[in-house]
Amino acid sequence: MAIAVRQTSDQVARSDGYIDSLAKLAPGEVVIVYAATLQADGLGGGCTAHWTIMAIFTALTPVILYLSSRRARVIAPQLQYVMRTATFALFALGMDSVLLECLRIVQWMPSVGSLVFVVLGAYILAPAN
Repeated sequence: MAIAVRQTSDQVARSDGYIDSLAKLAPGEVVIVYAATLQADGLGGGCTAHWTIMAIFTALTPVILYLSSRRARVIAPQLQYVMRTATFALFALGMDSVLLECLRIVQWMPSVGSLVFVVLGAYILAPAN
């Protein structure tokens, strides 16, 4: 999933709408690799390994956004970095049953939090029409 699409000279520049902003806040690239990593054999059920993996992928989230926006020659808003990173962290926490067990929290809570972050973030980042 790319952050921005290059426009050709015959395309008219337009602002992102709500749906475009919503798609940009879902860090699909990082989520796919994170989910695949959790399925790796030999990962074990220890909290330390899972926290380490989550920390690495959470740190990669803004880096991927930066590289994607740089490739497309656009500047991503600072709020997009914050919202995208927080969304991934909550989503990753809700996706990893080992981490949920380590924290002893309700299993649906991080997933709902990531959904709220994406929806509100898209609303905030989408320009007014």
